[in-house]
Amino acid sequence: MRIQQLDLKRYGKFTDQRMEFPAAALDFHLIVGANEAGKSTTRSAILDLLFGIETRSNYDFLHAKSDMRLAACIEHGGTHLQFERSKARTKSLFDAKGQVLPETALAAFLGASDRAFFDQMFGLDHGRLEAGGKAILSASNDLGQILFQSAAGIGGLASVREQLDAEADKLWAKRRAGDRAYYSASDELAAADLALKACTVRTKEWLDARARVEAVGQARAQLRARLDGLELQRSALERVRRLAPALRQRDAAQAALNAMPPQALLPLDAARTLSELELELASAARTQELFAGQAKAAAEQLAAVQVDESILRLQSELQALEERRQRVRGHGREIERCQAELAGHWQRVEAELRRLGWAQMDEATLSTRLPALPLRSAFAALAKNFALLEQTRRHAAAAEADKAAELRDLEAQGQLQDQGSAKLPAGLGVALSQARALGDVRAAARREEAALLRAERELESSRASLGQWGRDVAALRGLILPSEAALQQRLQRQADLQIKARSLSERQAELRAAAGAMALEINQYAQAHKPVGAVELAQARAERNAQWQRLKQGETELRSAAEDFEASIEQADAMADQRHAKAREASELQAKQDALERLGQQAAEIAAALAGVAAEELVQSTEWQALSESLGLDGMAAADLNAWRQTRAWVLEAQDQFDHAQAQLQAGANLANELRAGLQAA
Repeated sequence: MRIQQLDLKRYGKFTDQRMEFPAAALDFHLIVGANEAGKSTTRSAILDLLFGIETRSNYDFLHAKSDMRLAACIEHGGTHLQFERSKARTKSLFDAKGQVLPETALAAFLGASDRAFFDQMFGLDHGRLEAGGKAILSASNDLGQILFQSAAGIGGLASVREQLDAEADKLWAKRRAGDRAYYSASDELAAADLALKACTVRTKEWLDARARVEAVGQARAQLRARLDGLELQRSALERVRRLAPALRQRDAAQAALNAMPPQALLPLDAARTLSELELELASAARTQELFAGQAKAAAEQLAAVQVDESILRLQSELQALEERRQRVRGHGREIERCQAELAGHWQRVEAELRRLGWAQMDEATLSTRLPALPLRSAFAALAKNFALLEQTRRHAAAAEADKAAELRDLEAQGQLQDQGSAKLPAGLGVALSQARALGDVRAAARREEAALLRAERELESSRASLGQWGRDVAALRGLILPSEAALQQRLQRQADLQIKARSLSERQAELRAAAGAMALEINQYAQAHKPVGAVELAQARAERNAQWQRLKQGETELRSAAEDFEASIEQADAMADQRHAKAREASELQAKQDALERLGQQAAEIAAALAGVAAEELVQSTEWQALSESLGLDGMAAADLNAWRQTRAWVLEAQDQFDHAQAQLQAGANLANELRAGLQAA
């Protein structure tokens, strides 16, 4: 039988692990792995695969017994079998399709081998090999050896045994010999024992040395105690030396203070007032620096300007151009209107082309087909004159026909002789002269209508620029806006508040960073020097006194509480000694803690100032919101009011132009009606 493939699907620590053993000329496969890699698990898996998984298997620590499963592909004599094995008492063998196989399905591959024989012959491990070797070699005759040789096919076992006996004789025998390893090692052990005895210290010598060590220790303790006393004295003298200049300075300052005349006391909020003034000065300094920078930049720009005298000489022309620019400011919209009119004219041109039967063409092609400009001008003049002449001719013909009809009527009535001396009314000449002075009424009306249309478009455009705050012109005229000075003052106040808030925020961030650094420094200093504070010493003494009171009042027994009381005494004394020894470190630590507290107080003052600035900003915002709501400009920012004011002035100006154009159109119409009535009356 040969194993081609082994699948450890759920067995031991393996899950879906496949091992393939392809056939080769030298068909021998060696599995190598470190300790605990799974070599013994694989050997046991082969045995369980072929003969069934044991009821009390040791390889169910990862997968449950009911989930354990193995699979393999084996061959023998050209026959292959793909099967699986599960953990079950019966029907544990399956083919590749999951159909149950009988246990005899493996008989053709295993032959007469059972589990014990297969395990003994092919499942040996190191322990079993060693035990079997000892059992075989301990036999009194050669029967076991012969059986083993015949079963395993191993020859020359006797010679191997003789060699092993000879090697064992070299190692040890009852008779002492210098070439045996055991006796050589025994001699080395004896020599080592002698060396150990030579190095061993006697009891008396050790006691003497211990007495000397204790004496030296006592002397060291005395010196340590003396050193501690000197250290305390040095600390006291150091404090005196360190505090003496300060005391002398204090005495001198007190004497100078006593010699000074009475001084005025500052108010309680002087520090806060000073801090606010310093912040305002800082804000003003920053604003001054900003304006100074702007002034410097403007001066540099002014210095870099190259004055062109020729341009200065053209000052009047430039001013005239500027005035013209103001006048033609709305010509952009007029150009758009003219472009729309041109589009309409071009549509009429295309209509005329269709009337002429010409194909549609662009302007350039049309220009090439049209006559030259002088010829077109002559044609236009002739057409205009022809139209005038034709109109005059028609009017004259009509007048002639009317007069002829009147003449015929008069002749028929016999009244022609009586009209020889008729005269025109006097008012008719005056009315005719006034009508001639008025000119072409219809052309003037068209011009005034065009001006009215332009003014209307300008008004609509300007009103659209008002945005969401647009309203009728009457409301815009009646709207009373705050003055530009008041608005500028409000904006300046907002800018000052923002600068002050930014300065306070920066100062607050600096104080927070300094407080964090100081806290870290305090923590590191305390861990490095471990000074004892007054609070800690007072707590230790209070605990000691409390235990003493309980002992005095009989609340606790002396024997049970004696050790704790002694420990509390020693702890309190040790802390007191350490406090005296670390007085300078404790003083420095207290100074650092005081500095941290001052930083915290400054941070609190900055926070209060920030809150005040925020409150003032809220008041400013609330006031502006109320003002904007009262003006109907809800939602507008204060900075946008000036731009809206200019747009409002543009709307009012456009309304005035529209009213003026409308009044001119109405006045022209009224004048034409009056002259028409005068002519009719005359």
